[in-house]
Amino acid sequence: TSIGKSPKTAKNYSNAVSGGMSKWAVDAGLVQKSLDEVTNVDDFQPIAASLRELPIYEARNTAGNGMYGAALNCFADYLANANANANANANANANANGEVSQVVDSERLFPEGLQKWAGHRDGGVRRPFNDDSGRPTGQQIETPLISRLREWSADLVAGEKVPRALLLVGGPGNGKTDAVEGCIDFFDEEMGAGGKLKAAFASKYN
Repeated sequence: TSIGKSPKTAKNYSNAVSGGMSKWAVDAGLVQKSLDEVTNVDDFQPIAASLRELPIYEARNTAGNGMYGAALNCFADYLANANANANANANANANANGEVSQVVDSERLFPEGLQKWAGHRDGGVRRPFNDDSGRPTGQQIETPLISRLREWSADLVAGEKVPRALLLVGGPGNGKTDAVEGCIDFFDEEMGAGGKLKAAFASKYN
């Protein structure tokens, strides 16, 4: 479902919902894990209303010129559209087949680009800062780990507490190097380094 925003704005809103605001909501006991796990707009609206009353939300939203409020509104619109589409599809299936089909969205856990991908194949292992290796789609795939690293990078630059260490375990081609490189990219972007941080690291491997 499109939210009618540019890719960059959509990514910023998504990170705000799944990152900082989810943490505030969990700390306040509004949700158990993450805001983006709420799938019904009627369930989300009272949570969003309570979140807007939190002092940390008010402070960060003011500092961000209303960005967090806009992200909440956008996510609510997304849920409303998604719920409407799901209901329409369910009704159509019920009329055609006499039963309602349940659709489970597993895109976040199993991105299409990683299906049938194996690290031992030609090009499967990522070489640091080499764009011709290790990415089956030609670009970084948004896995749960990559999303979390992006959130932590933004939180760290903003002065919030984040994990001090992360142990990456796995065989060749399962995303360890790509995750480290991605983290450098995120820090470069969040600090406004204009590519200098990434270039400094890349020079050590070329």
